[in-house]
Amino acid sequence: KARLELKPDQMTAWNAFEKAADEASAKAMARCQTLPTEIKERPTYLERLTMQEDMMKARIATIEAVKPSLTALVAVLTPEQSLPAPGQGAL
Repeated sequence: KARLELKPDQMTAWNAFEKAADEASAKAMARCQTLPTEIKERPTYLERLTMQEDMMKARIATIEAVKPSLTALVAVLTPEQSLPAPGQGAL
């Protein structure tokens, strides 16, 4: 946020993005809390595949929840304020 040096007229878009990201993060944390702390038996291939599918669905839900506000934020940024690509620095 500080690195972007946001202008007052950009703060609405930032706040919407921040809220969506925080809500998505809270949902992810809540989902993690429901996972078992230990696995007594090795899951079958089908069970592992189902777990992977559930994780992917949760990740897609997170992306879908955050992307509209991120798109709106990017639309109000100047070229000098461009966001780093994933893995190239944090906001």
